[in-house]
Amino acid sequence: MTLATGTKLGPYEIQSPLGAGGMGEVYRARDSRLERIVAIKVLPSHLSNSPDLKQRFEREAKAISSLQHLHICTLHDVGSQDGVDFLVMEYLEGQTLADRLAKSRLPLDQALKIGIEIAQALESAHRHGIVHRDLKPGNIMLTKSGAKLMDFGLAKPTMATMGSSVGPLTPSTPTMNLASLTSVSSPLTQKGSIVGTYQYLAPEVLQGVEADARSDIFGLGCVLYEMVAGQRAFDGKSQLGVLTAILEKEPQPVSSIDPEVPGRLDQLIGACLAKDPAERFQSAQDVSMELRWIAASSASVGKKEEGLKKSWVLYGAVACLLLIVLAALAGYWWSARRNTATASFHAEIPPPEKYPFAATGDFGGMPVLSPQGDKIAFVAGPVNAHQMLWVRVLGSDSAQPLEGTDGGAHPFWSPDGRYIGFFANKKLNTIPAAGGQISAVADAINSRGGTWGADNIIVFSADFRNNLLKINAQGGTASPATVLDTTKHTTHRWPWFLPDGKHFLYLATNHLGGNRQENGIYFASVDNPQGRLVVATDSGGEYSSGYLLYRLNNALVAQPFDPESGRLSGSPTPVVINIRFDSGVWRSIFAVSQNGVLVYQAGNSATSGTQLTWFDRSGKVLGQVGERESLMYDPHISPDGKRVAFAAGNPFPSIWTIDLQRGGKTRITFDPDAASLPSWSPDGQRILFLSGVPNGGFTVIRSKNADGSGEEEVLEGTPRPYFYPAWTPDGKSIAYVKTDGEQPRSFWRQSLAPTSQPEIILRPPSAQTNLYQATISPDGRWVAYVSDESGQNDLYITSYPDAKGKWQVSTVGASYPVWGRNGKEIFFKSLTDDYYVSSVSVKGTTLEVSTPKLLFHAAVPAIGMGYDVSLDGQRFLVNLSQSESSSPLIIVSNWTAELKR
Repeated sequence: MTLATGTKLGPYEIQSPLGAGGMGEVYRARDSRLERIVAIKVLPSHLSNSPDLKQRFEREAKAISSLQHLHICTLHDVGSQDGVDFLVMEYLEGQTLADRLAKSRLPLDQALKIGIEIAQALESAHRHGIVHRDLKPGNIMLTKSGAKLMDFGLAKPTMATMGSSVGPLTPSTPTMNLASLTSVSSPLTQKGSIVGTYQYLAPEVLQGVEADARSDIFGLGCVLYEMVAGQRAFDGKSQLGVLTAILEKEPQPVSSIDPEVPGRLDQLIGACLAKDPAERFQSAQDVSMELRWIAASSASVGKKEEGLKKSWVLYGAVACLLLIVLAALAGYWWSARRNTATASFHAEIPPPEKYPFAATGDFGGMPVLSPQGDKIAFVAGPVNAHQMLWVRVLGSDSAQPLEGTDGGAHPFWSPDGRYIGFFANKKLNTIPAAGGQISAVADAINSRGGTWGADNIIVFSADFRNNLLKINAQGGTASPATVLDTTKHTTHRWPWFLPDGKHFLYLATNHLGGNRQENGIYFASVDNPQGRLVVATDSGGEYSSGYLLYRLNNALVAQPFDPESGRLSGSPTPVVINIRFDSGVWRSIFAVSQNGVLVYQAGNSATSGTQLTWFDRSGKVLGQVGERESLMYDPHISPDGKRVAFAAGNPFPSIWTIDLQRGGKTRITFDPDAASLPSWSPDGQRILFLSGVPNGGFTVIRSKNADGSGEEEVLEGTPRPYFYPAWTPDGKSIAYVKTDGEQPRSFWRQSLAPTSQPEIILRPPSAQTNLYQATISPDGRWVAYVSDESGQNDLYITSYPDAKGKWQVSTVGASYPVWGRNGKEIFFKSLTDDYYVSSVSVKGTTLEVSTPKLLFHAAVPAIGMGYDVSLDGQRFLVNLSQSESSSPLIIVSNWTAELKR
């Protein structure tokens, strides 16, 4: 059926037709409720009575409704009226990739960008158990915000999510007759036969095998080929010719069509188009990651070629300089290997082009030297994407990424320098230093480092609030390597094996401050988990060449140390006057080899720290608040918008406020306990905050007058691991996240009425998952919370206080949700410091939550709340981190020679 302009389907008024396909007609329409333009997809009336097509229509609705991604067309609604079934989708302005390719092939950079975006969309769909099954240029829309994957009308949940088997669709169906096979080749799906479009169907699907994620990867390979080569990978004069080509022939290599296509891209496309699914990339994430590195390499090469064309003289100069640098690097490396030079040598190693070092943070990776001092491993990556492990051979002119280490953190070397341990995907992993097969060794939810010793034993941190574990590098069962004394410490981290491969050092400290004389570097062995304090400090340490290196004030110092007895002697001597320090995880950015090589990143007291900074929604800097702080976190704007409360100080932070109009700064708390996470009462008269219990490793919830007067009041006094306390909107209760014994983190409420007892509001769906931040909406009807139930931290909303219904907001990872003061928007930050917003519409007892919109990027410290939103929702007060990630690494050979100066 064809709908006339003005036809209404519920609240949707048809404006004009947009197109038609095998699964229905598409119209532009207006949503009269929200005053927005949408796309309506209607199942034609003459097909409404077909049970198979009806089922496919319903399948499309279910498939799309589970997907929320920047590069997937959003499903807003599903409806049926007067026998007309329809979908309401995001209206996209732009052109399809098919229309664009009809003009010419794409420039390489555009093809790579679109390929990355579609691979990311597929990654999200596959993670939700959805296979698209009809990936083709006609189902990719090119918009101002990037590529959008459309039309999951042929998508089908995988068997794992269906709960029952589904018979394959085979080319032997009776409706596929000889006439259709010998007809002119067309990109349209054949009615009643194979589900999908011939030119982009994987061989196994044509042979009757059920489509899976790898079938989509074949389709993606076809699309990549067409974008880069300007022609289809498989074509023919008839459908039979196309089918034969897909089943039996190899496409012409893209590089033979365009010699300037990178060989790595040619290999990637070839792997996507492999006839055997087992020989293809096994996940869209792998394809996305590979495309990102190809794009980065191509951009780098393009810049270099452009520079060469401009000036051959400059090329000669750069070449000479490069030879000098290489000679210098080779010289100091050889000197370090021999360790016989009488003087040290300094050189700089810059980060890979466009990929800053990710040396700090919970998921960063301090650069580490191999024990032999001939290689360095580090973590780097794009600002808005996953980071990777890199390895650079000292004496070479570049570093190489280790494929498959996407999201890798905290690398460390095997004793022979042949392997690297690292943490990713909540696992302890190992990989050959030259790249290759990754082996998962043990679970590690949120690690703080590892070390590899004799007998192939790895000592590692599996979780940031726990003791250390030990395990064989080949796998097995992990067992305790240290004993955590919870009366003193809350964490053991940054282990470092000593030369005998049995004894090791580690940092033991307290998240709430504790006793500074008991926080420091400890000495233990794989045979004796009881550690002994070596030196009080606030950072992990390493041993080399007869010295313990550790942080003292802002300097990196070396002090004589006996690795057998674990005893210091003599006095500490400065090696680096100002070392970069990551206070969020208690780690200084340095590493040593066992033959006299040191690498470090210098600190810069003039630019490091954080600064409260106003941004608008586009990311434009509007101004600054107060002065730069060496350590500040948890900014929270008062209900009247005139003040901001925050925590500042190291290692025992206090609560402070700043007057946003006059700029005055007021200290609120003065007790010796560490204070954090301030929250304003609804009337702005008091501030709620967490306060540490000395030596206890727990917290209590306290409040104090917002002007600093009066005494502190204990609101929840039983010491527990509390997080993110806040008053409820009515001011009659407080709410918080709490760990209750062996139970996972949950969301609780405590009435302020006398003799009242705390009550649980929301538990995670299983004992293996946790609930992190949670915040109640201004009207007191909803709670937004972050949970790891999907395998990553994502944002959800449920009703308050009965926790009925659940709406997932994010799919890209989320942290620290903040409600708009009118309750119509929810803001959150991704794990890569991107800021998003989703609109929230209340419909009776249910919600409509829009696809998150990316606003801007701004780096914040790795600890605590990093931002808040103004009352009108138009400005962001960000605790902006003064990044030193672009600073070069400093390599020092024979560093001990400097101690004798």
